[in-house]
Amino acid sequence: MKLESYIKSGNSFPIIITHNEKKLLVKLRVGMSGKYALVNEWIGNHWGNTLKINTQIPIWIELNNQLETERVNIEVRELINKSLGLNIGFEFRENATDLTTQELNKIDKKYIADIFLFDLLMINIDRTFSNLNLIKVNNEIIPVDFESSLLIQESLGGQDFLNNHRILECLRTNPLYHEIDGRVIDEFIEKLNKVSIPE
Repeated sequence: MKLESYIKSGNSFPIIITHNEKKLLVKLRVGMSGKYALVNEWIGNHWGNTLKINTQIPIWIELNNQLETERVNIEVRELINKSLGLNIGFEFRENATDLTTQELNKIDKKYIADIFLFDLLMINIDRTFSNLNLIKVNNEIIPVDFESSLLIQESLGGQDFLNNHRILECLRTNPLYHEIDGRVIDEFIEKLNKVSIPE
């Protein structure tokens, strides 16, 4: 396992490593949002992929103290040292770029609706106009970053976030929010009902 570089983004400073001859982007758990962040990422990405929303395939990455960190700045080095153990990684996409708000209008409306409905399901409050959390790789649009979703926290904590005014306001300000045809919602629910939760 070799540390290649890092990305100065948000609190997590994801690192790029080479592992088993593959380049991976690893989100450091210490910099992630809340104690359920790793689980949110794992479930959100797997579930989204099953629903054909083109999310990434997550993998568990075990970081140990043999990872050479001398070439990175001290802030990133400290995050890595505090994150030794289990972290979450994804295939590193060399040519990935952030989608802009101007490009949103060019994306298939049905696909946008499916991502928004999935955000509602995951209670994902972290997709904003200043942070779309959509990346573009060639002609693919990939939704990323489910760590701040509240579904798992709601389920395990017995809370009702969907009756929380502030949470609902966050969901309404989702940049993908728009009037969705009832048939699109029905198709999404039909796909959702085919997902094996135990799996």
